[in-house]
Amino acid sequence: MEGSPLHLQPSYPCTVPHRRDIPELCLVPSARPVCIVNKEEAQSPLEVQEGDSVTLVARLSPETAAVQWQKDGQTLCSGGRLLVCSEGPTRSLTIKQAELGDGGIFLCDAGDDEVHFTLHVKACAGDKEWAVPQPHPPAVPDR
Repeated sequence: MEGSPLHLQPSYPCTVPHRRDIPELCLVPSARPVCIVNKEEAQSPLEVQEGDSVTLVARLSPETAAVQWQKDGQTLCSGGRLLVCSEGPTRSLTIKQAELGDGGIFLCDAGDDEVHFTLHVKACAGDKEWAVPQPHPPAVPDR
């Protein structure tokens, strides 16, 4: 477990006095399990208009934990229209200029805990004005 947080923590040797038949034990404190503290906020589906940006946010305790963002089993990383951020206890995934294909279920996996976000992207009608055809007046015969 070299390089892991547990490896960096101190260990505490324990011995039983006057008992040579019991080997010395080393106790290592375990790390606190990671907990996503804003799961209730994520229960409501998010709705965004096509072309708009949206940010999915998970808040962690302890705040030093790493997460992995996924959609459809694929790991998501920063690049293109995606921005993955980590600041204090907040882990976020921003989707810029959302497209219809961006809708779906996103997973924020913190190892000990996870949260799912449902995103709906609504189609944009564009900047066109939709004119309703007006009826033509009846033709008047020439005299």
